[in-house]
Amino acid sequence: MKLIAKLKLTLLLLALLSLEACRVLPSAQGSPTPPSVLAPPTGTATLRATKMPTATPTQVVLSEEVRLSLLQTHLVVVMIEFDAEATSENAEQIVAGNVAPSDVEQTVFFFSGQADGTEWIIPFVTPPARLQSQWGASQWEAALAVHRHTRELLERWANGSTDAAQVLQDIRDDLTSISQTVGEVEGILAGEYGMDMQSLIEDREEALAGIRDPLEATATPP
Repeated sequence: MKLIAKLKLTLLLLALLSLEACRVLPSAQGSPTPPSVLAPPTGTATLRATKMPTATPTQVVLSEEVRLSLLQTHLVVVMIEFDAEATSENAEQIVAGNVAPSDVEQTVFFFSGQADGTEWIIPFVTPPARLQSQWGASQWEAALAVHRHTRELLERWANGSTDAAQVLQDIRDDLTSISQTVGEVEGILAGEYGMDMQSLIEDREEALAGIRDPLEATATPP
């Protein structure tokens, strides 16, 4: 499948997922209900190892609204991890010569669009007060810092003020930071809120597995 067709298909799938997710949670301040799920299509990817905190599930009775809010928070930090990982993978493939020169601009635009989608969702997602009191604001702020830096790198890359090699170097620390943050979030959701750790991990792995899909279409034949 040609790159542009594959990117359009991926964006269509994301849009459909967004519309379906709009039914999940009530909106903030009377605004239209935002999506709570924006999962990339499934594919194959080598995931970075995340050191997972040991979590002992507790017996916590959660309302459906709180449970969905917790899942929404988890999904947003996973989306931030996806954007950073995808940016790094894209830069790595370009540096290695695995992306046709004519497709570089399109792939950078594509991943910029995904990061913009995450930006659109973030204002609607607020970790519940109990989660924030146990979790603290530092992890949420750490995730947002990675998100902001990823978008900044993509913007500079798109306007030609940086290149793939520099992006690959500049995003390295962000990958470590967001991987640790997501692991901490999952540990707290399981240990403090009684959520299923394995299910959270599987949701994250499924999302991150879609990273290589758009890149495979750009690979230069051997």
